[in-house]
Amino acid sequence: MSNAPQLFATCDYNAPLSTECVAWLCRELTVREKPHVIDLGCGWGQLLVDIVLHLPQSTGTGYDSDQLLIEHATAVVATFANEERITVSVADCTQVTEHSDVLICMGSTHAWPCLEDALTSFEQTLRPEGQLIIGVPYWENSPSDAACHALGTTQDGLPNEISLRTLVTESGFDITGFRASTLAEWDAFEIAWCASRVIWLRENPNRPDFAKYADQLEKHRAMWLDGYRNYLGFAVIVATKPSSTLIAH
Repeated sequence: MSNAPQLFATCDYNAPLSTECVAWLCRELTVREKPHVIDLGCGWGQLLVDIVLHLPQSTGTGYDSDQLLIEHATAVVATFANEERITVSVADCTQVTEHSDVLICMGSTHAWPCLEDALTSFEQTLRPEGQLIIGVPYWENSPSDAACHALGTTQDGLPNEISLRTLVTESGFDITGFRASTLAEWDAFEIAWCASRVIWLRENPNRPDFAKYADQLEKHRAMWLDGYRNYLGFAVIVATKPSSTLIAH
């Protein structure tokens, strides 16, 4: 049996998103005729389901490289009344060339060598006047040495808000919405992430992978509380590809 549902049992999304943030996202979307939504790094697919539900006559495809998460996503999609509108598959997100009207990449831009490469890929596959939804980590405050060490990066390894906005616009997009996750949203996500693993460890003391997940939990707590908390931000950006931009063939 897959561990994925249990390891994320108390999480709504695999990112610091609240229901208020997702409602804001939906309000930012322009409803168009029969849009196709692609989610790169879809995880267990909850955000994809929410977006497809919001857009009438839309279809959705989710891709993730993690087999366990796709198994979880398949179960999540099966609870959706119009499940035939959504498919999920295991794939390397950096190799997806399918065109879309709405492109989601929530917290998965690290799959590309750099954010610029990810944005270039998105610009090439998003249809003119299509909308991009990305969730990107950035330095909300000047980072401490502990914050950099926790994330294995440097002060220059992540953008600040100004450079992040600049990267998006210089990649050919018009930003129409920007929302930074609040500290409360971050804490709620981190607490839920840890709680899922605490519950799993309590219920599976004899599993051969018990030590692996116990160590993962301990290290993650330390990274969060003693490292990047109050320094790492998460920006949710909605941007539009101008109609004058042509899709690369």
